[in-house]
Amino acid sequence: MSRGKGVTEPENPTHVGINSYGVACAVSRAQPMDAKELRGVAADLMRAISESAVQRGAKDIGHIKAYLEYPGGFLHANTVGDPADISVEGNDGPPTKALRLTVNAVVFGLDAPAVRAATEASMKKVFEKFRLQREPDKPQQTRNPGGDTP
Repeated sequence: MSRGKGVTEPENPTHVGINSYGVACAVSRAQPMDAKELRGVAADLMRAISESAVQRGAKDIGHIKAYLEYPGGFLHANTVGDPADISVEGNDGPPTKALRLTVNAVVFGLDAPAVRAATEASMKKVFEKFRLQREPDKPQQTRNPGGDTP
């Protein structure tokens, strides 16, 4: 692992098997979404990503977070895998047709491509449910915090 100015440290063995995936994208639809519906999108994303990761063999959900930014509003959602612990908090804004979504998933027991697949498949499922259109954007992927990027 490299920490600035060419200093290299060995990989932390406690991080082996932990992989993450992060993505940010613009999302829209024809009809405005109110605060209740946006909170539903956020909660459903947490639930879907967690369930998809577990179905793919995850041993533990480190953390899944989502940020929904839109004019006059900002919501943040998170979970560590248990459906009972999903939280969605923030400032509700007026109804909106467009938002910026950022999702980060940190998972133990899945390789980086599987974390990405679980996240992307879950986003697609939730977008279809809420009739959301994803605008083109480039996902960013990291592997093993403090380790190598594939």
